[in-house]
Amino acid sequence: MEELIPNIASYASLLASVKERIRTAQVRAAVAGNPELVLLH
Repeated sequence: MEELIPNIASYASLLASVKERIRTAQVRAAVAGNPELVLLH
């Protein structure tokens, strides 16, 4: 059971990294798709 803990921690870290990359890509896509809306704000 103890050998699972590093794997769980690395999985959690990987998952957080992937989520952050998805968020970044979503923001980039929104900005690229709506440049006029961005300029209004």
